[in-house]
Amino acid sequence: IEIISNFARPLSLSIRLMANMFADHQVLSQVSGLVKWVVPVAPMVLGSLVGVVQTLVFCILSTVYISMAIEHHDHEE
Repeated sequence: IEIISNFARPLSLSIRLMANMFADHQVLSQVSGLVKWVVPVAPMVLGSLVGVVQTLVFCILSTVYISMAIEHHDHEE
């Protein structure tokens, strides 16, 4: 079960990141379709902010998962 868990975590992170990026593009295309003459600046700024936050979360979770997978040895002298 632990082996499956080790493979499922990166897969779930990848799917989550892809879904968030896809949703951002979908929202931007819908807003662009509704407002054809005005540049949709607010959704672009929000999309960039979401991308930065998702990158930060992805990096932090990856670091935590990798550190949990590495066995810690305390060498006492």
